[in-house]
Amino acid sequence: MSAAGGMAINTNTPAASTSLTVAGNTSLQGNTDTTGNIAFGSVTRQMLNLFNTSYGIGIQAARMYFRAAGTGGFSWFEGGVHSNTTDDPGAGGTLRMRLTAAGQLQTTTGTISTLSDARLKSDVGNYSGALDQIAALRPVHYRYTDAGKAPFQPEGTHLGFIAQEVQQVFPEWVSQDESGYLMLSMRGFEAVAVRGMQELQAENAALRARLDAIEAKLAATAVTPIRPREPRVARLRRARCWCVRQSLSRRRRGGLRQVRPGVARNASGARTTTGDALAQSRQVESGARSS
Repeated sequence: MSAAGGMAINTNTPAASTSLTVAGNTSLQGNTDTTGNIAFGSVTRQMLNLFNTSYGIGIQAARMYFRAAGTGGFSWFEGGVHSNTTDDPGAGGTLRMRLTAAGQLQTTTGTISTLSDARLKSDVGNYSGALDQIAALRPVHYRYTDAGKAPFQPEGTHLGFIAQEVQQVFPEWVSQDESGYLMLSMRGFEAVAVRGMQELQAENAALRARLDAIEAKLAATAVTPIRPREPRVARLRRARCWCVRQSLSRRRRGGLRQVRPGVARNASGARTTTGDALAQSRQVESGARSS
């Protein structure tokens, strides 16, 4: 113990007048109080500083906090060694990925990839029936109930599917959390979409081939369109007009020319009634037969 203050163990020079300086390893055995807890600070969320006042670990309401000052970050290492100049996610500490308060994982220019090497897969087979499976899905719009709203869940109407319905078509897309609620993760949707477009393309090609064959057959036979049959009323009107024309023609040959109903002219051009004209016509016809 120094006269100027401070206490030192295994060394003669305390670091400060108000500190305990230990040269070597420090080992704590047993409890520091009757409750078996080690307390740092005097208020909730007081931090345990591992290096200095800029970095620390704290606990509040059964939640652990990791905090770093400024724009620093966190690094986790398993074995091996690391360099203090290369432990950021990007060169110079450039932001590459962020988990937002809304529960979204954001990247700058990169993508999230999964292994797809053929050497890591077995039982590979062709997939078919995508159109039927897509047709069985029911896209819906919905709102979350109070029980379904997470602290970061945005308000308003959403578009998507119902997990129970999707489970009947793609059971591998649906999983269950620890509370028994179903979760939807559409793994492999890209393969379903691509296969669906391929099946549509094959159907369109088959229909195109059938249409081309029908058009070629029609062009080879040169089918003449059939004239539609004349309606019965039109045929009767046409026959009636023909009868009237024949009657007028016979009357003209007898020396009469019908002008209008009830009025006629004889051969000399004099006006006469229809009755006189018919009588004269009969006389002319009888004279022609007697001669």
